[in-house]
Amino acid sequence: MTKPISILIVPALALLVVLIHLPDHALAGPGLINKAVRIGTRTGGEQVCLEHDAKTGNLFAVVRFTESYPSGNTYIWTVNISKDRGRTWQETFVYQSTFENNDISTAVAGGYLWVGYTTGFDLPDKVFMRRFKIEDGLHDTTYGGPDGFQLIIDKSRPVNDIEVITYQDSTAVNVYRVFVAAILDISASHSANLVLYNTIDISTATPAWTEWDTGVTNALDGLSGTWNNNYYKNALHNFCYLTYIAATGQGQPVMILKMGASGLIPFQLEVNYDGLNYNTSVSAWNDTVICAYEKSWNGTSFAVAYDISYDGGIIWSTHTWSPTGSEYYLNPSVTAKGGYGTAIAMNHSFQYISPAHLSFSQRQGYAGGAWEEPFINPGNFMWPLFTSDLDWLPPLPGSEYAWGITYLALTSGWETSIPHFVRLDHRRPFTGSGINLLLTD
Repeated sequence: MTKPISILIVPALALLVVLIHLPDHALAGPGLINKAVRIGTRTGGEQVCLEHDAKTGNLFAVVRFTESYPSGNTYIWTVNISKDRGRTWQETFVYQSTFENNDISTAVAGGYLWVGYTTGFDLPDKVFMRRFKIEDGLHDTTYGGPDGFQLIIDKSRPVNDIEVITYQDSTAVNVYRVFVAAILDISASHSANLVLYNTIDISTATPAWTEWDTGVTNALDGLSGTWNNNYYKNALHNFCYLTYIAATGQGQPVMILKMGASGLIPFQLEVNYDGLNYNTSVSAWNDTVICAYEKSWNGTSFAVAYDISYDGGIIWSTHTWSPTGSEYYLNPSVTAKGGYGTAIAMNHSFQYISPAHLSFSQRQGYAGGAWEEPFINPGNFMWPLFTSDLDWLPPLPGSEYAWGITYLALTSGWETSIPHFVRLDHRRPFTGSGINLLLTD
């Protein structure tokens, strides 16, 4: 029986523009400056992605929602722009469909925000792309033809996870590319299920996409990807990385797919994944590559482990952010971008079913060393299954470095989850043995 479908694209001029004002002092002062800001008025968020454009300074939050009605679910994602470094946000685009959408992924390149999303008739089995103008966040309706989108992946197999990756932050690349990766359901015929496409025609209305053969047939979930910023400093380094959790029959190892001059090479980071949520997070800067994921700890709690390489992905070492007692550290998001060093955001809770707090830590530079003591946010509860998205930001004048985090806060059940953004700027001079982080409203 054919299911009814309705897709509604709402232009910016038809939307109620919601501006949430921050006082000026929220982005000024010593130490790490922060203020949590609500993004829009919608509730029931399930995923939120953060991007920024270094040239204009504009920030973007793309949020995925599900709304339930007696007649069935409506699947929504929205584009939101901030032109004032995170003080206020404006919703510029709404996508709605009765076809299921289980994942979104975003990246910035070539003057556009690129948004990949899944959808399908019975189950999400296709990956589409839309793009939006950097200067105002409006939908580029010329992209892909009269409908303003392109179909990128259609293998007639359910899509579990997608990732969009670009050259955006690389300082040594003159040609921008966009990569789209997806994990499909594992096939009984053992055909490749980690699929990868890329285009170099990103300034054209209808870019041509080329499929790359990954050779990976056992990818399960937890897909993450990163461009290796400044990798051209060493031609032997890999220019892109994908991490994922695999299924081998003997376990579920954490894998990294290295993409470089030697081709696409899978490498095992962890023998068996035993976390609660299928999630990995990878980031790179020149010869430093870091991948974080959950790990069972002492049989009563969960830690966040990270594998790190200082030679472009050849030699790796494993380390752990370990909780005390029965605490849970879950769903890490890492970044090594911007030239600042490495940073991590994660969920901190005392039980898997209890609300979690947002936790953040950072380490300056790329030569290893001690991490700052993680700060546990005492407000803005979130379910442990929700992921945050951490990104570097161009710092404010007088600041040394800055980060942004988008996350989903809640007041009761998951249906009350509300997208938030917090900006963290480190200003000179800095005194004290640790970072003064107050991630509160």
